[in-house]
Amino acid sequence: IKYPNDKFEITNYPGEGIQIYHTDKGVEHEHCADITTDQWNKLLDNTDEFITKKLVKLFNIFKKHDNEYNKAGKYIVSVIKKDKNNDPTNFEQKFWDIVVAKANKDMEIAVNKDSVLREFNIY
Repeated sequence: IKYPNDKFEITNYPGEGIQIYHTDKGVEHEHCADITTDQWNKLLDNTDEFITKKLVKLFNIFKKHDNEYNKAGKYIVSVIKKDKNNDPTNFEQKFWDIVVAKANKDMEIAVNKDSVLREFNIY
């Protein structure tokens, strides 16, 4: 298994729609896609291969977001260890603000390039 710590869960909330959750035990952040029942039914009208490709694409978008967070966390730890005169709290917050904004923008761009995924509320 390539991603043994990951969980991809699809939950149906009758009358409200579908939620697809992605969690990675190594990351303290989860991702979610909110899908209306109509959007879900429209997706299910396609072939199994089409549906699988869309779910894999969504998973890969979420994984890229996680990987950016993981790399940023490792970088922050390395900077703090090397620079004893740095104010880690100030540096860490500023750096995280930049990373979060970039990772979210990258995810938004990737989602908007797909005609199906752009219809979902992804966060």
